Amino acid sequence: MATGHIELQLNQQMKKIIKSIFKITFLTLLAAILTIVTIVFFPQHLFANKLNYKNFTVCSNNKIDNDIKTILNNAMTLVEKSELYDSNYKYNIILCYNTLYNKIDDLLAGAGPAATPRGNNILIKVRMYPHGQPHLAIKINQR
Repeated sequence: MATGHIELQLNQQMKKIIKSIFKITFLTLLAAILTIVTIVFFPQHLFANKLNYKNFTVCSNNKIDNDIKTILNNAMTLVEKSELYDSNYKYNIILCYNTLYNKIDDLLAGAGPAATPRGNNILIKVRMYPHGQPHLAIKINQR
């Protein structure tokens, strides 16, 4: 009889341990998934350099050359011609070539140079040359 009682206590202790391990594992996975989702949709804080210009915020780990303002002005000229143009809309442009964010995004959405919209962000995954000119082989996903 004594061994049966000990076995019952051991089984109850094992159940408690297994439940604790399951809870810790579940909470860790949940935290990891929420962290990845937050990084994917709000990557601005991952980048060291930020340029605010008109309706644009440009984020990059590399120094942002002022020549980009000409590119942004040209882009805004095209956008203003659209019937969907909203003068209050803010554009977040993430220059993420060769960054940890780019690697995470490639794992989740596929690899390759691209300009991709995601939420309020526009991801530009192309190499920037020293004078701020993007690689000419940029592939733009159009919707």
